[in-house]
Amino acid sequence: ETVTITNAGSGYTAVPGVTFGAPADGVTATGTAELELGTVGAVTVSTAGSGYISAPSVEFSGGEGTGGAATAALTRDTVASVTITTPGGGYTSAPSVTFGAAPSGGTTATGTAVYASDGIGSVTVSTAGSGYTSAPSVEFTGGGGSDAAGTVNVSGGVASVRITRGSCYDTAPTVVFSAPPAGGTTATGTAVKTGFPGCAIASVTVTSAGSGYPSPPTVTFTGSTAGGGVFNPAAGEATMSYSVTSVTITNGGSGYTSAPTVTFGAAPSGGTTAAGTATVSGVVTSVTITNGGSGYTSDPTVTFAAPSSGTTATGTAVRSGGVASVTITDGGSGYTAAPTVTIAPPPAGGTTAAGAVTLHHAVAGVRVTDRGRGYVTAPSVTFSGGSPGTAATATAMLRGPRGNTESDNLYWAQQALYGKQLRIRIEED
Repeated sequence: ETVTITNAGSGYTAVPGVTFGAPADGVTATGTAELELGTVGAVTVSTAGSGYISAPSVEFSGGEGTGGAATAALTRDTVASVTITTPGGGYTSAPSVTFGAAPSGGTTATGTAVYASDGIGSVTVSTAGSGYTSAPSVEFTGGGGSDAAGTVNVSGGVASVRITRGSCYDTAPTVVFSAPPAGGTTATGTAVKTGFPGCAIASVTVTSAGSGYPSPPTVTFTGSTAGGGVFNPAAGEATMSYSVTSVTITNGGSGYTSAPTVTFGAAPSGGTTAAGTATVSGVVTSVTITNGGSGYTSDPTVTFAAPSSGTTATGTAVRSGGVASVTITDGGSGYTAAPTVTIAPPPAGGTTAAGAVTLHHAVAGVRVTDRGRGYVTAPSVTFSGGSPGTAATATAMLRGPRGNTESDNLYWAQQALYGKQLRIRIEED
């Protein structure tokens, strides 16, 4: 007459069937299972979405239940963006970008670097000029920017020597110029004695100007002064003739949208003024992903081409993907219908994932629709179908026509077996 649930089971998505064991001779009982209010058992991802960098939140609404909770798991297999860790410097145009190859079966990501000017990067000297006695000034005008500045580097040879002390020599001393840096040539000259009292050094004839001097060399005179001793030797200062070799940018300025005009200070009379052109340089500010690739299981490397002069940019890849699965962390309770699942959207440019909820139930009881006849002992109870995670179990309890004992049931079973209709009470000992 009744069925006691010994294990409610779990994970039922539909009402299972109920099967009672058959009596030896009689009518098999029947019944229907009754499910308790549901819990959120699973979420089937119907649309994975795209562009997710981190796992989105998952919320349940409706269905009259409460407490459902879940977490989403991502498959991050495409490159979503690149984080610039070093913008580099000295770029005159956007460098190429190369991503590490995707694993076998995947496709390699591609992208283009975004370049932004950060000022004057360099000056190319087109005319070195000549006759400069010191480094000229340099100015930048136009180009839409401001505040650029630089210092001019010069190199040259000795044009003349100014005698600062003539002293007195019996014979003309040797003139010695200090050597220029490596790559240059040392100047040479001869001392000229003139004037009263006829022993003083009046001038130096430069026989070779030398080259590669960035600043005036020292001038010394060697040899004995009058009387055979060395007393207050002659002294002199070199006068230079420079040309411009390069410009060191001390401030690149800002706001330049095109190369400004470069103007050098004028050379002295008889010389020629230098000329040059500026090059606007910049940095890498970002990378535009043209193809996110596929199949990446870890962040690929990102390599930027190096500038001709400057520092190379660096960056790290950021992967994104879609929702691969949803794990139920709390099934909640009291759901009478499947709630709506809402998965948070990805960053701009992605597509939002979607899914459907499957409710899970447990067996709350069995309603006996036909008690059957002829049972001598309690029959087995079997549940079938409903796709449970854990199958339910139950035991049947018999009730005879005159009481609750199995003796009553045994009697009436015997009567049914022999077709007798006698009503004799079997007394228990």
